[in-house]
Amino acid sequence: MTDNSAFTPQEVADILKISKNTVYELIKRGELNSSIIKASSVMLAVD
Repeated sequence: MTDNSAFTPQEVADILKISKNTVYELIKRGELNSSIIKASSVMLAVD
């Protein structure tokens, strides 16, 4: 992936076929990186 893309927690859950709560747990454990943009969590796709 060459461009930076942002995904909502629900989009990440759909892509990974996991629940949204699991996405939040992975963020909490440091296994997924996230940023907050306008009070919404988003995951940025990086190379």
